Amino acid sequence: FELYPQSEASATQIAREITHELQSKGFKAGGQKTLSALATWLACREPGMPVLANEVAGCYGLSTSALYHAYTKANLSTGMTAEPLSASSLVDRAIKFCQLDVRLKGSAERMIGILKTDGRNPSSVAAAAVFLSSEELGYKVTQCQVSDALMITEVTVRNVIRRIKRKRRSTQYPLQRFHDKK
Repeated sequence: FELYPQSEASATQIAREITHELQSKGFKAGGQKTLSALATWLACREPGMPVLANEVAGCYGLSTSALYHAYTKANLSTGMTAEPLSASSLVDRAIKFCQLDVRLKGSAERMIGILKTDGRNPSSVAAAAVFLSSEELGYKVTQCQVSDALMITEVTVRNVIRRIKRKRRSTQYPLQRFHDKK
């Protein structure tokens, strides 16, 4: 949560309200620690704060799967949901984490647009977009730094980078590709 200290107080208040709501509906999550982690994660998701589940789980000494299990149980029993994070909000997180210039966001957003209908994990798309934007604009950042920012593997980042580059080439030279097939 250190990337968003200005939001800590409001997230804490929202987490208390969520905890109260879950408890009033008779929800049991495998202990107070799990309930607190779940409420914190949901509280961060409500305003769209790009705090990752594994980040919250780690703060509470839980596995990410335990947090997801509690969320699934809460969703099924109470109907409580968490909005998925957008690739755009994850770009913001990566830029902050890597201490990059916020002007990268526009370029990264265009790259996200290339993969809009791809169905990929938003974290991997955001990481690849930040890395490629940084490279194009001359900022120094490694795939390792960007993958650490979004808690994914470097291999995942490389695979999405390859896909973005392939899609960019196919949209830049569509007629040549057509003629090459004859």
